[in-house]
Amino acid sequence: MRRRAYATTSFDFSGETVGAVPKSFTPVGGKWKIADDAGNKVLVVDCKSCKAGFPYAVANGISDFKEGDISLRFKTFSGYQAIGIVFDLKSNGDYLVVRTNAAEKNLNLYKVVKGVRSSITGAKNVPAPSNTYNTLRVSIQGTTMTTYVNGKLYLTYKLPAPASGKVGVWSKDDTYAYVDDVVVKPSGDAGGGGGTTPIPSPTTPTSPSTPTAGLGLPSFVMEKNFLVGAGIIIAGLVVMIVAAGQGGKRFG
Repeated sequence: MRRRAYATTSFDFSGETVGAVPKSFTPVGGKWKIADDAGNKVLVVDCKSCKAGFPYAVANGISDFKEGDISLRFKTFSGYQAIGIVFDLKSNGDYLVVRTNAAEKNLNLYKVVKGVRSSITGAKNVPAPSNTYNTLRVSIQGTTMTTYVNGKLYLTYKLPAPASGKVGVWSKDDTYAYVDDVVVKPSGDAGGGGGTTPIPSPTTPTSPSTPTAGLGLPSFVMEKNFLVGAGIIIAGLVVMIVAAGQGGKRFG
């Protein structure tokens, strides 16, 4: 059977420990921890005093996202108020990121190569109010990338090459923000449950009456072997009959 590399993966942080570094994400720069938000566990980026540049946290268990949707909820409080989605993250640390900024009310796509960030494209007048939850979603189909904030399409861009790499959550400088409900949904997964969904491979139907069914061989091979065996048995009987007749003449 052929199987997808992975199905939809959801991170709601419910199994994490408040006050601890997240187990479901690997921080790269900055201060990331789990906090309680009115009874709901969330991922916190707290760089009020660290001035971390471009801290991000990599989602564990997703090794090669190529196309589909990546979405999250976020709530910014202070500082630069930037939250983004990292994708196409390579083993050398290069990546692409789409980030929204509550203070500047804009949305930008950047590439980061050897730690140096450069702007690719963006959109203005993108509201994402502070102190309340907003949604950010990146959709990649082939080389077409679209980005939505609070369900509204703001950005469409043609990538120079298909995406392939890890994904994560991104921030900037002294941002203090909550992140929740990170969902990574690859193209082709119509369900949304965990694990892999099997896709049956084409097979040759096997007759229920075939006595060798269930042995793991294609039915036409088994049927051919059966006919060959039957032919051998019949040939043997003919030889025995002829021999018996000749023997009768010799001793009669």
